[in-house]
Order: sequence, then C-alpha cells, then structure tokens
Amino acid sequence: MLAEGVARTVLNPAMVLWQGESGRHQGAMESQALYLMGIEPEWNSRGVVDRLKLIPEEELGRPRVNVVFTASGLYRDGMADKIVMLDRAARMAAAARNIHIPVLIVSGSNSEVVNHEGVAQLRQLIPQAQSFQVPGATHMVAGDQNDAFNEAVSGFVRELSTKGTA
Repeated sequence: MLAEGVARTVLNPAMVLWQGESGRHQGAMESQALYLMGIEPEWNSRGVVDRLKLIPEEELGRPRVNVVFTASGLYRDGMADKIVMLDRAARMAAAARNIHIPVLIVSGSNSEVVNHEGVAQLRQLIPQAQSFQVPGATHMVAGDQNDAFNEAVSGFVRELSTKGTA
C-alpha cells in the first residue's frame, strides 16, 4: 500500500488538497492522510464519515505520521467539513502520543456518546488509564449521578495521593 511506504520513508509529508481532485477521487487523499496519522474513519447509516477512531499503535504497526496540509481556496470554501475532520484527526493523533499522566475515564452506563467499546479503545491508547462506569448515568454523568461521579473522582485522587503522584 502506498501509504505504508510513505509512512516508512517520509517524516512529515505535505498534501495539497484540491476540491476537484477530492471530488473526482472521492476522498482518496484524505483517506491516505488519515491512515498516515493512524486514524480510521467511521461512516453513519447514510454513508457519511461522522466519527473518527484512533488505530491502536500495536495494530497500526508503525509510529503515527505528522501530515502537513495546504488547502486550495475552493477546497477551503466548498469542503470546510473535511478541513474540520482532518484537523480533528490531527489533534487526536497528537494527543495519543502525548498522554503520560494518570487518567480516569468516567462514563455513564446509559451514555449514547461513550460506549464500552469507546472506553476500551481509549484504554488501549492510554495504558495507564483507569475507568469507572456510573450505573444509570447518561453522557452527563456529573449531572445525572453527581454523588457517584464525585466519589469516583475523589477515590482516584486519593489513590494518586497515596502513591505520591498527585
């Protein structure tokens, strides 16, 4: 695959995004950029990419690659949603490389935003992360189950304090 060869030889590839080319090739360049960064698109039921997922480095089999983008004026004006997606992907890839602190993931058992799979994926990317699921809470955990949320966070901080990492 071309992207794999580029990932091995180029540290910071640059891509010029043209609206005409992207329309003609239906996102091939954007797909290459996402793969280089170690990001996988996820499509909704209408066939539109609406979510991004980090590919775990063990699965990716190589370091993530920083990609530099230059967008033509027509691309910028006509495909702003793609620029936002690529920016989000770049931020996700950068964040995955840079988290070296204790992390607590608090989720609600009834969340429609963060499911069990999402927590598991995040824990793969941040091995030191701990997770706590609040029963009966939606995505707004602190609002739905404030006492349980506070207890989870307080317990995490207490544990860090006893280890001397807080």
